[in-house]
Amino acid sequence: MQIKGTSNPCCALCCHAHYEPQNELILCMLTKEETSKTFACKKFKYDIYKYVPAKKVSFEKFSKEDFQL
Repeated sequence: MQIKGTSNPCCALCCHAHYEPQNELILCMLTKEETSKTFACKKFKYDIYKYVPAKKVSFEKFSKEDFQL
């Protein structure tokens, strides 16, 4: 089974990363240094609770005529 988010490891999804909203920084708890969202090291460990799926489109706001050619 493929879990979304594990195919592209990055610090934003790592369990060792801590996001500070006031500074908009990601800190690594292992190295105690600032890192970027797209970086990933060998000690990457996926945290399922940090993955935010894309929002689903609500088709209720569209009419039948919107989909006709």
